[in-house]
Amino acid sequence: VKTFCNVHIQEGLMEPWIDPNSGDVYVARCYYGQEGNLDIDLPPLPYELIVSSPTVDIWSFGVLMFQLCAGGHPLFPANTRTGHMVSYGTISSWNKGIAENMIYDHVRNPLAQDILLHILAPAVERKSLTMDTILSHPFFKSPDSLSKRNPVMKRIVDQRLAESKLRRQRMDRQTKAREDEQWINNRTITLDRSDLSTTMKLLHSPTEIMKVVLNATEAAPQFPYGFILLPYELIRNKAGRLTPASRKDVVSAEAFGKQILNLSKSSTFVLRLENLIKERNGKDFLEKWIMHAAEDPSKANATVLKDLNLDEKEFDDLSKSLVSKLLWNQDKFLSNPIFEAQKCVRESAKIMLKLYEDSQTACLYLVDEYNGLPIIPMAGDDSDVKSIYPHKVTCHLPQIVRKLLPFVQACVLYMRGMSNGVPGLVKLIFEGAYPHIPPSWAAASRGLSHQLHMDDTVSEIRSLMDVLNDLDSDTPKQKVTYDGDKELNSVLSYFHSFDPGRTYAGLKRVKNGIACMWTTEETANNLLTQAEAHTVAKAYQAREAEKLVLKKKDIRIAQLEKAVKELKYRLNKAATKE
Repeated sequence: VKTFCNVHIQEGLMEPWIDPNSGDVYVARCYYGQEGNLDIDLPPLPYELIVSSPTVDIWSFGVLMFQLCAGGHPLFPANTRTGHMVSYGTISSWNKGIAENMIYDHVRNPLAQDILLHILAPAVERKSLTMDTILSHPFFKSPDSLSKRNPVMKRIVDQRLAESKLRRQRMDRQTKAREDEQWINNRTITLDRSDLSTTMKLLHSPTEIMKVVLNATEAAPQFPYGFILLPYELIRNKAGRLTPASRKDVVSAEAFGKQILNLSKSSTFVLRLENLIKERNGKDFLEKWIMHAAEDPSKANATVLKDLNLDEKEFDDLSKSLVSKLLWNQDKFLSNPIFEAQKCVRESAKIMLKLYEDSQTACLYLVDEYNGLPIIPMAGDDSDVKSIYPHKVTCHLPQIVRKLLPFVQACVLYMRGMSNGVPGLVKLIFEGAYPHIPPSWAAASRGLSHQLHMDDTVSEIRSLMDVLNDLDSDTPKQKVTYDGDKELNSVLSYFHSFDPGRTYAGLKRVKNGIACMWTTEETANNLLTQAEAHTVAKAYQAREAEKLVLKKKDIRIAQLEKAVKELKYRLNKAATKE
């Protein structure tokens, strides 16, 4: 067109603009119009032209009005050096959402926001818009002519103020989500590979257990779910091990360990009953228990333990308690046997709560989920961390204990499972005694399974949560459906009340793409080093295996070449004789 029509066209209109971030290429749609016909045939334009119309004029008016109402901020900022728009992507992909963002971000007047949302809407939505309609908007009316009680104006202002508030809240949530994501990424170490022991710890960590217990989603807050709440304080002894701070605390520690095991034993008894009801799909066996109880309580006791497949000696007290409930009120028991059986768990839970009540305080320790030890900052640690952990709970103690006890139970079950017995519990709450096991703990643990089975672990913790919800009730309440993300956010809020900087005693989050756990920075770095070494070793082994395969191929090729050479020699020799 420039050559045949001998016209000057601004270079900036023809040059494509490349977005340096996305690599997308943009071209301004333009054309040259001339009266009459050219002597040559030109190819058609590669795009559809936008014909001038009142709608285009209204859009242009809106662009100018936006800049006036936005304190001089242009709708499409230009590069001061080149004069080109900073980003053609915005105008090429213009839609209602972009318009709302620009208007609410830069225009404060609610009436101006309202009219601009109509003027700067996509072309399809403003086809019926005319200048007469625009000028009739309250924004263009004289302030003297508008009463503050004008229902139209009030409705517009209220709507825009409400939408602005909602938008600010949404943006605040998005900003916080981005900040949280950045924080957790900086706190996370990813293992490309891990050995079987590490993988098992990751899959069954208290953090992973509580995710399943609460049915948490991917949006759940990320913080250490592994912590314990003890009714006594721990200090380091001369050997550097964690031990109760005083003789009184030693007594509390032994009572706490014994009772947490009794709680598991009660929960095991109830879960066996619950599973039996599901397996037999009915309650006929319960009527058999009642019949035996009426004839001979000791016979009923033996029948109960046999049906539940529990050790007669270790669960005898729980079975006798159940039989007494059968005899006391048969109809009540048959109507809800699980609730009646859970009374033994309630009694154990109340004894647990009494330990905290008697102590009048509780110490919250974060747990190194890899090593199974409470975190107590060392002498050289940051002073802010030392002042935060352990956190001493004195206010609202009963409510906080009820809230956090399921997390404590998750840590206890995890450590028992990882050590296949009580030694893990000893390390967790009384390391100074390890490997010695207090006799009362050994007695309380007999008959319990210490294998870490995720389904059984989750069931036991959920049963405890149900009991804590019904703790003071003689009649069953409606089963609570827990909102996992909400529950975890509630616990996170409590942590923020005393650890607003999210120090979490310096713990690092370690993940392997499937699961995660929280451990010390030293342990996390060691695991990363092991993973990298494992990766290098694997690569070396693969390379050596490849070399061996190639070597075998070379040997085979040499053998075949030798065989071919010998065959040629024989054929030539045979031909010579002929």
